Amino acid sequence: MKNNCKYRICILLLFAGWMTCLPSWPQYIQNGSLEGPPGDEFPPDLWFSDDSYSDPDLLGSYTTPTSYTTYFPADGTNFALFRARGVNYAESWHGPRQREYLYQELSIPLEKNTCFRIDAYLCTNPDYSVTDTENPNVAFPLKFQVWASNRRNGRDFLLVDSEPIRNTEWYDYSFYFSTQDTAYSYLLIESQWDTINVMPKPYCGMILIDNLRLTRIGDAQGTHNEYTLYYHGNYRDTLVAPDAMAYQWFPANVVSDPNNQSVVMQTYTETISVEIKPWDDCPYLDIYHVILDCDTLFSQDTNRIVNHYYRYEEDIVLEASEGIAYDWEPEVNLTAYDIRAPHLTAFHDHYSVAITSEYNCFFHEYFNIILHCDTLYPEKTITVLDTLLAPGSSIQLIPRHGWPDDTWQPSRYLSCIDCESPISTPQSSVSYSVALTDDYNCEHNEVFNIRIDLRIPNTITPNSDGFNDCLMIYGLPEGSSLKVFDKQGVLVYSRDPYNPDDCWFGFDQQGQPLRADTYWYAIDNPELGTISTGFIFLKR
Repeated sequence: MKNNCKYRICILLLFAGWMTCLPSWPQYIQNGSLEGPPGDEFPPDLWFSDDSYSDPDLLGSYTTPTSYTTYFPADGTNFALFRARGVNYAESWHGPRQREYLYQELSIPLEKNTCFRIDAYLCTNPDYSVTDTENPNVAFPLKFQVWASNRRNGRDFLLVDSEPIRNTEWYDYSFYFSTQDTAYSYLLIESQWDTINVMPKPYCGMILIDNLRLTRIGDAQGTHNEYTLYYHGNYRDTLVAPDAMAYQWFPANVVSDPNNQSVVMQTYTETISVEIKPWDDCPYLDIYHVILDCDTLFSQDTNRIVNHYYRYEEDIVLEASEGIAYDWEPEVNLTAYDIRAPHLTAFHDHYSVAITSEYNCFFHEYFNIILHCDTLYPEKTITVLDTLLAPGSSIQLIPRHGWPDDTWQPSRYLSCIDCESPISTPQSSVSYSVALTDDYNCEHNEVFNIRIDLRIPNTITPNSDGFNDCLMIYGLPEGSSLKVFDKQGVLVYSRDPYNPDDCWFGFDQQGQPLRADTYWYAIDNPELGTISTGFIFLKR
């Protein structure tokens, strides 16, 4: 037994000696277990808050007001209860939009360019007794934030910005971060709203925090990997980072989503880097060196070939790809020869354009202008004229494309029927057509629609003086009929169909002159129905 005791003592002495030889790591956070006198407005020892109304509660236990759930410290003497008060919180001694926080001056400042891990037990309490006009007695999840600064109560550098803490029992979280070119002497922890994922505006919430540990991992790591790639054009190259927790691509404006694992290059830049944040390690960089080569951008001299079908009535625009300079050939029938999208003013069978890209690379595009009779005249007929004339007016009929192959149809009211551009003096509405052959030996018809403004006199004086001797109606559609009645409704005159040369001189159907009086008429068309009714005064 004595030998056994001596052996135990030796073992203990050896263990104690080994413990004294262990490396002494610096303890950055003072009072990470949040020891101190429990109660409201009493921060833990060595922790401070510059707003006495927003000091987190320091508690040995906490029982919720409705569910009667009791929280005890996770791994420490006490725990801190942080609140964030929203815009609808209504207490006379608390303003809205307040977040409870604590800060302290670190025993050892955070070294610059160093990687750290901060651990904390966190949970949320959804059973919250609070007077809130919008969500009474409801606590929504808050985020856990850690800031660094070189001044009291400062928030100069965000170290940790967690997702909303949704677990209702203690969970030990770990967060990794690295400092940059600045050492920091102060650390600040606080609750924070998440107005994107949780609620659209600041809200009331409660987060419990216990047993904070801050550990130095090592120097901030630099570049892990470097890659070289060729640039193929805007939105044509995809870069994929290794699997990790978070990403930040630089420059942010040259990639599709600077916070995504996979990004698409939107434009050229010589170097692209991505800061990668693993789940259990410090951030590091991957760098992509991008080579711009014209042969890679435009592997063939001809970038594309475009076909346009030529039509007389169509405004054709030849639109080249985007660039900074253009040179069109041949220099015929275009509105300009040094712009991206000139208009075609007349037919020519082909064009090419030499384009200088934004990266000073040259490439060509070709445009074929295809001429076909069915393309020029898909319906074989073109309406050239559709007009309204006053009675007695004349108009010249001028074909638009080509020369007549045959006579004009119909022949009435025309100055000639086999000439190129006859003059029409119609007394009624009429539609002319003519067959033509154009410059490209394509045959088609052109139509000229002429409508005469409807004019009906209201008085006739058949005294052979040459003025208003008869009732002549101008502008009636073909096929219309005219009927004239006396006051008793007796039909005294009728023409079906009514010809433009017809003229009523005040005679009845037997050819006898009617007495001076008021008569009424009706004009009908088999397709249009009743065109007009009214009264006519016969004066002798």
